[in-house]
Amino acid sequence: MTTLIENAVTAMRIALSRPAEQMGRLGNLMAG
Repeated sequence: MTTLIENAVTAMRIALSRPAEQMGRLGNLMAG
């Protein structure tokens, strides 16, 4: 259980630390 929680927290931290990169990827996907 602890491992799952730690993985979720890590994923959230990565997503929050790279908002610009995430938006860029979404833009590239939408632009085709």
